[in-house]
Amino acid sequence: MSLDLEAKFYDTKEVAELLNVSTKTVIRWIKRGEIRALNVGGSSAKGKRWRITEKDLKNFIDERTTEPDNS
Repeated sequence: MSLDLEAKFYDTKEVAELLNVSTKTVIRWIKRGEIRALNVGGSSAKGKRWRITEKDLKNFIDERTTEPDNS
């Protein structure tokens, strides 16, 4: 994985607020490999060690977006 240093990064609290879920849910997604995240070390309290790029967040949302069933 190459890292785009110009990318916008979100922490788990920001992602949780954007998606209206808890930070525990975001951390669970990270640990399950459902959303890509960069471990920046430091305190694991409240997910402060994880960063998620805007691109990876968009990919995560796109993978879970459903199309209406028009049958």
